[in-house]
Amino acid sequence: MLSNKIKKRIIIFFLKAGIFIGKILKFFPNWFKKFTVIICGKIIVILPDKISFLFFSFIYEVVKHMYWKFDGQVFLLRKYFHLFKMKLDVVKKTQRVIYLQKLYQPNVSNYLLKNLKRGGALIDIGAHVGFYSLLGSKLLGEGGRVFSFEAENTNFHFLQKNVILNKLKNIKTVNNAVGSNNSVAELFINPLNEGGNSLINDNFYYDNDEKWGVEKIIKSFPDRNLRQNIEIISIDNFLRNNNLEDFKIDVIKIDVEGAEYDVLLGARNLLFKFFPAIICEVSKNQDKINDLLKELNYEVYYIDKNGNISIANNLIGRDFLFLKNEKK
Repeated sequence: MLSNKIKKRIIIFFLKAGIFIGKILKFFPNWFKKFTVIICGKIIVILPDKISFLFFSFIYEVVKHMYWKFDGQVFLLRKYFHLFKMKLDVVKKTQRVIYLQKLYQPNVSNYLLKNLKRGGALIDIGAHVGFYSLLGSKLLGEGGRVFSFEAENTNFHFLQKNVILNKLKNIKTVNNAVGSNNSVAELFINPLNEGGNSLINDNFYYDNDEKWGVEKIIKSFPDRNLRQNIEIISIDNFLRNNNLEDFKIDVIKIDVEGAEYDVLLGARNLLFKFFPAIICEVSKNQDKINDLLKELNYEVYYIDKNGNISIANNLIGRDFLFLKNEKK
């Protein structure tokens, strides 16, 4: 058995090797770079999990640096579970991860694969280009419903395209942010990660563990628009406006880069009435979220990579599952 120290060194070696090779391949013709990504994506799918993680760490850095500041789009088709397919721009960070990972965010994906039942309903808040919306649509079947919210215009455009690509009729896409009430606001665009746009302005931009200040971002991306005017709607108001107040929602998935508390506040009526399972990436206001959901009689769980759950004692981490506390 390898020690954690040796494992860490192996991972760092793969990361550095990927960066080095990616910087070399940056000067290769586009057809060769595209071919490289396609072949590596196919290899990752067939590798055992432990090896595929290392290979993903390597090839992610290759592709990232190969296309660094590339002025264009590189769309590739990826199929999942014989259920659905997506066109993904591997120049962009989160879409690159979705394309290259053997299974995108396996904890959340496996939980949904195990627990979404035909005829049920999913609300996908922060839908990006649609991975969870498409997965939910196929698992829920024609009798199910998916309500898919994405605030950023370009992401929303490709969300719609992926819905059309799969000829899905049970997804309603909504080009709004979600919050505690109906309002207007500015969305802060993250040029490092198209999945990291946020209503929260903390003057930093993140790409995994990398943190960039505003000045560095403006200097590196002088032509990029870093703000977008958007409309915000609360879930309770959306359901009321669409005569869906009595429509049972089974699962809510929330990934909103720091605005989680406001989303939950705006869904209090739904949560109190139907107690849907909540899958939430928690990055801010942990204490407020914990107090609010305790008040609503929810209990917090971790989700492991196989989709299994265990009681969580706090909100230290990222992705959590909240379920109705059946003991009370």
